[in-house]
Amino acid sequence: MNENILIRRRQGTHEFQRALVFVGVFLVLVWLLYNYEPFSEFWNNLLSNILTIFAAGFSAFFALLVFRRYELSDAPYTIWAYFAIGLWLWTLAEFVWAVYNMVYGEVGITFADIFWVCAYAFFGYAVYSQYRVILHPSKRGSMYLVFSWLVLTAALTILFAWLLVRFLEEPPGLPLWVESFYPAADFVIGFAALRIVYRFRGGALGYPWLGLFVFAIADMLYAILDLGGFYTWSINEGNLWSMVADLTYTTAYLLVGLGCFAQLLLLKYGPVFNTRKDMKK
Repeated sequence: MNENILIRRRQGTHEFQRALVFVGVFLVLVWLLYNYEPFSEFWNNLLSNILTIFAAGFSAFFALLVFRRYELSDAPYTIWAYFAIGLWLWTLAEFVWAVYNMVYGEVGITFADIFWVCAYAFFGYAVYSQYRVILHPSKRGSMYLVFSWLVLTAALTILFAWLLVRFLEEPPGLPLWVESFYPAADFVIGFAALRIVYRFRGGALGYPWLGLFVFAIADMLYAILDLGGFYTWSINEGNLWSMVADLTYTTAYLLVGLGCFAQLLLLKYGPVFNTRKDMKK
């Protein structure tokens, strides 16, 4: 391996290490805010919302930078366009939800949910586009793939709704179905993304998809706590489980952001992480 490649790899690795430190410090700050409630109730809640919006914007920002590295004629152009749009819709949803939260306190279904739900269509198409690039399915195979994802999402939504009604005695209604849809869609997209990760043999091209799988855990935990009446909207009235749910949710955003940043470094410097082949040399 020539010296220029080694220098570029070292520079990219250092940038990724700095990003890891930043994410670690960020999560510690979120934990400190929830655990010690250092300010008044208003400022604690405002800072909590700002940190969540920032985490969402962190992922959306780096997805946008990756998208801008591609030309219209490049195969990944469509993938990253839809992926970035989905993340920016989630960022917008976090902002809208924060406004509702600061104005009204405890909130249920809001205008923000429209952005959250719509974003899944963009994520789904991004994953589908990635499948077409790496697997080259036939037209019939593509239709079967989309149909199976839709059916599985519907089935999981019904299952989660039934579990919430069965064990939390939550009455059927729009909040129940929306809260059940989120983890169902996350699991379907997450599992589909895991196949992409496997296809890339765990390389940097698969990193951005891993964070989507973490959202399935975060959304399911949030749905259980929210519909079960255990989730508290104010940090000053918070509890351990609310803190865990919010930290998991924030971590999911940051993991997606790190995945996008790793992809950006790959495009900028080439492979920056040691591969099995390199380790054998």
